Amino acid sequence: MLRYTIDSKRREITLGKVSHLSLSEVRSLAEDTRRKVATGDDPIAEKKLNRPKQLTTVDGLFEDWHKDLVKRLKHPHIPERVYRKDIAPTIGRLALVKVNPLDVRSILQKITEAEGQPSQMMLCFT
Repeated sequence: MLRYTIDSKRREITLGKVSHLSLSEVRSLAEDTRRKVATGDDPIAEKKLNRPKQLTTVDGLFEDWHKDLVKRLKHPHIPERVYRKDIAPTIGRLALVKVNPLDVRSILQKITEAEGQPSQMMLCFT
């Protein structure tokens, strides 16, 4: 257990079970936790966020997001089609930390332009 103070409040966090960690591992975890506290982060608050650890790629993020979407939308296949057709080929396999806002903006512009094309084609045939 590590005790620390943040925002004038005394906090305690369990680093792990004695039977699962060596002394050197506990010291390393404690040092990492102290560094977070020194930068103003609260390790207990981070633990409560329940962030999934396995989400490392854009594809993984989409799959996680789409599971909940299926329950809410009447036609969940539409966002899936857009993702598979327009987004996944470009950035789907990239690590989340490698994708920047300009990548997303570029993809959104391509999707917007593609949506305009069918209506322009219809005008040519009338």
